[in-house]
Amino acid sequence: MNFPGPNRVPQNHLSFPATLAVVVSALVLVGCVVRPSVRYDGDRVVFNRPEQKNIEKITVTLIGLGPKTDPAEARLIAETAVRTGAELARKYGVTMIPEFHNMLINVGMKDRGLCWQWTWDMAAALAPLKPRTFEYHWCVSDWGLRFEHNTVVVTAVDQPYTEGVTLDPWVDSGRITCKKVAGDKLFKWEQRVPPAGSAFSKP
Repeated sequence: MNFPGPNRVPQNHLSFPATLAVVVSALVLVGCVVRPSVRYDGDRVVFNRPEQKNIEKITVTLIGLGPKTDPAEARLIAETAVRTGAELARKYGVTMIPEFHNMLINVGMKDRGLCWQWTWDMAAALAPLKPRTFEYHWCVSDWGLRFEHNTVVVTAVDQPYTEGVTLDPWVDSGRITCKKVAGDKLFKWEQRVPPAGSAFSKP
């Protein structure tokens, strides 16, 4: 997912260093984020209150995907997604909103954190759960275009992806955004066929 750089700064009478300082200050003020976080008590993951609330919300949403969904599986998927989003945000060094983080990657100042990287790293964390009542799908909006966006979509078993929900860590810098595919007004999702042997492949 490639984003254009920041808008061109209008010409003015400031020196280059002063202009650069103004631009950097504006990016910091507009673009800084508070990324999600988790801590560990031995082997136990401890979620802070915002992440705990998000887990509850995602769990309820997943259970609602069908009458035969397993609440325990829904909870495990939600916890894994929220934990992974927080861990990836730390690993990627996310400090700015996604568009600016992408820009930092494109100019070589950051290594990872593009939407497809979030998506495949998230899929790799979810795949080992091997749920019986849920399935994962690789979905893309604006495939091949400038504003292409990737995400993991979860459905109940044997449901089309259009009836599922996103588990998107990119949009909110590591905090999982869970939206119905059919009602997403920001992205128009299409399912893509994953490579054989990938995290999205069915066992």
